[in-house]
Amino acid sequence: MPDILIRGLSPEVRDALKERARRHGHSLSREIKQILTESLAREAAGAERLGTRMRAIFLDAGPIDINPAIEHLRRELPREPPDFE
Repeated sequence: MPDILIRGLSPEVRDALKERARRHGHSLSREIKQILTESLAREAAGAERLGTRMRAIFLDAGPIDINPAIEHLRRELPREPPDFE
C-alpha cells in the first residue's frame, strides 16, 4: 500500500489526532486511515441519497403551473424589459 505524507499539519491538529487515536486504542496511522475511509463512505452515500430524495420530491409534486408565479413577477418588475431587436 502506498504511503501518504501530509506536510504543514498544525501541532494542534496533530495532537488532536494522537489523542483521538489513543481514545480509540488505535495507532495514529490506523486512526487517520479510519477517518479518511469513513469520510469518503459518508460522502458517497450522501450523494446517492441526495439524488434519490430530489427524484422523490419532484415525482410527488406532480405537474406544476408556473404561470401564476410568472405573472406575479411581471407585475413586480420596476420597468419594462429591454427590447433586444
